[in-house]
Amino acid sequence: MALASVVTRLRPRQHSYSAAVEAYSSGDFEFCASSLELDDSIAGAALLARVLLRLGRPQDVIELVDATILKSANLSHLESAELLTHRSTARARLDGRNAEIPVIFSDARVAVYAAASAALEAEFLVRESYAYLMAGDSESALARATNVLEIKEGYREPLYQCPLEHSRARAHDILAFIAARQERYDQQKTHYQQALIECDHARVADSALEANLLSNLATFLIDFGDDGYVRERFDRMPSSEWLAPHRYEVLRALAWSNALRGDNLGAFRDLRDASDIATTIPRKMRAILDRAYFSRQLKQDISAREEVDYAERLSSRVDWNLAASDDGELTALAFLAQEIASTQPVRARRLFDRYKALKPKLPPNFVAANDRRARAEELGVDATIAAAEGCSGRSITLFVEAFEIWDALGYGVRAALVARNLAALGAGEHFAQYAAAQGAQRPRSWLAANVT
Repeated sequence: MALASVVTRLRPRQHSYSAAVEAYSSGDFEFCASSLELDDSIAGAALLARVLLRLGRPQDVIELVDATILKSANLSHLESAELLTHRSTARARLDGRNAEIPVIFSDARVAVYAAASAALEAEFLVRESYAYLMAGDSESALARATNVLEIKEGYREPLYQCPLEHSRARAHDILAFIAARQERYDQQKTHYQQALIECDHARVADSALEANLLSNLATFLIDFGDDGYVRERFDRMPSSEWLAPHRYEVLRALAWSNALRGDNLGAFRDLRDASDIATTIPRKMRAILDRAYFSRQLKQDISAREEVDYAERLSSRVDWNLAASDDGELTALAFLAQEIASTQPVRARRLFDRYKALKPKLPPNFVAANDRRARAEELGVDATIAAAEGCSGRSITLFVEAFEIWDALGYGVRAALVARNLAALGAGEHFAQYAAAQGAQRPRSWLAANVT
């Protein structure tokens, strides 16, 4: 199988199995693949299949596993089971309809239990659980993820590429996903924390897994703050380019946490660093627009205007039709509309309309497809533009709906931000009191200083 399309860059390091293992552990999946290009061992094929799954190449995994099994006459139970698990995972990603998942994983299931390896069994169940989750069967996914957490390693088991702790961490990730679907965000946060603890106990690192878990946990910082845990883990996260997207998300969250503690210098520093490592223009825009927002809250209007102007210039360089495939990037267009609404309401409305037209229609099994938090953010943007257009009644209606969502979900800070807008629009003393109460809990932040 040709790997030229997998390898986009080669580094002046030794290409070997040990180098590939190190690269996989650090999250450099492309170098890992290139290091295995000439490795014809069973272990090399298994690791290559594993990394191709990480690179989103399921068809290549199927071809590789079939070729490896065909030419290998004396596979051990463990080797055969691992390869078949990778192939089943790839097949599920290509065509993971719920009714077919038991059939897709059937061959691997027999081999896995014959291998009698706790770590392998745990990984198999995690892969099967993710397949059910993506097929929309949360109940089957939950059952398998729960089973993973009950698996214990036996005495003197053979080493397996994926430690049991990493599968337990992924089981917690699945449980976090399910908790989010049920709007049990306190449980979602706890599962991410437990997943990271599992990673700490593993004999080898999986930097990409840890970075993904930490970036997910960091999303809670805006409303629930950081007791130092996220910052401490972030400071020891490898500062490699292939982990930059995760580092970016954590930095933005830490910036908000700093601002709510009154550390404005730290907030701007984190946002500058986030902007510097942003891997796409829309992501850079989000960090810049955050800086504009904080500048405006701190009455630094000239700085705020400069940041917004810069974001607008960057937006002209983006093909938003391509960005539309990534909902996280497309939100930059919505928040640009929000920031320019007070001075350019007509252009703001056009940008927001374009955002809504381009927004991808997610499958119903995706969390974001039914996430009321995303709905609340969009309502806030729409309401801000409506207020700038002079439609105060419509603006209040939209803001009230956003407030009710945030408040019902327990997101006090974001509910308070909306309440401040409602108080400014004369929607009622209740909203001013709500914002004041949240600000009193953060006396050094702009939220306390600007309560209406």
